[in-house]
Amino acid sequence: MIEIPTDALKAAGRMLKRLRTKHCTLPVLNHILVEANSGEAIRLTVCNLDQWLSTHVPTDRPSDTPEVLLVPTEAFEASLKADKGSSVTFTRKGTKKDRRVRLKMLRGGITVETHHPTLESDEFPPCPQVPENIEATPVPGRTFEMLTEIAGCASKDSTRYILNSVLLTPEDGGMVVATDGRRLAATPASVPDRKLVIPTPAVHALGHPDFQQGVIQVTPFHRPETTTETDGKAQGKPGDPDHVRIEAGGHVLVTRLIDGHYPNWKQVVPTDRVASASFEESHRPAVIDWLKALSKGGKEASVILRPGKRGHLELAHAPDTSHASRIEVPAEITGKPQPVALNAAYLADALTIAPTLWFIDEMSPVVARRLDGTLCVVMPIRIDVAACAA
Repeated sequence: MIEIPTDALKAAGRMLKRLRTKHCTLPVLNHILVEANSGEAIRLTVCNLDQWLSTHVPTDRPSDTPEVLLVPTEAFEASLKADKGSSVTFTRKGTKKDRRVRLKMLRGGITVETHHPTLESDEFPPCPQVPENIEATPVPGRTFEMLTEIAGCASKDSTRYILNSVLLTPEDGGMVVATDGRRLAATPASVPDRKLVIPTPAVHALGHPDFQQGVIQVTPFHRPETTTETDGKAQGKPGDPDHVRIEAGGHVLVTRLIDGHYPNWKQVVPTDRVASASFEESHRPAVIDWLKALSKGGKEASVILRPGKRGHLELAHAPDTSHASRIEVPAEITGKPQPVALNAAYLADALTIAPTLWFIDEMSPVVARRLDGTLCVVMPIRIDVAACAA
């Protein structure tokens, strides 16, 4: 029997749900691995074959003997509804042919007991282990906070495998980069001394606040191989890392890295500036809300940016003759921005990242920048002469 305080279990649930495994087709992946060692905290782990996310759960009633069991997702979700301040117990029952987990908890002051079919714990995919003599690199939690900030610019198209990721690169003193081919965000950060292309599911897990505080231990490594000739012992293999272990306190994320050539992101960042427009912080949220409103409904709405009356930048949206919208926003403008059309949703994301827009001409990317070096590049949309003059 493994007993876990409800409050600690709920905190663990908020962490583990960041790695989506509920709809995995392999049945064992729809389970949580629960491990209890004598006199130690309990460890919960979820896996989707490419990522392993685990967390320690403190308990005031440690197990007398080591115990391991698999808890089905539906049983785990049910346990999260237990009364606050109570405890939940998981007990492995039945034979190997009819393995079950008994869940016992208090709900509404009433003891509830349910039984759930499960699998043997040895069916759970083993987490890759870091080979000996590989040291972790300390990275500030701020790096992963910034990673989460720009991750929305990564591609969501599953066919663009290499772009379904965020790049950590030591170039230019350390940068974190995300792009989907039509926009790109980058920010300076303290990163390991080698390129790491982290897939989107792992990035989502790193969005938990506990991965964004203090010092995080990052260990890139090449997964050791085992063969029958070596009696199952791990054998190191030279080459670039194909996994990374990221540890924050009691939380550990191990993820497979994306193998491939990440695009030359610096090539698409304009260095020229003909004009710029800086929004006051008091006006920027309203502009972002207006742009997001245009983007609702799933259609790729566009807006035209052009100079307005003195000290203002005009943003105009005119999908047809019967529906049109425009706003003029106070801005600190230098030079004379040329009219340029941008995707409204992408511009909203860019302004969320940085308040100052750099312009070149109507066919060049617009770059949102801020003083710390963070930037977001948005590619323009082709517009006709009539739209420019409207």
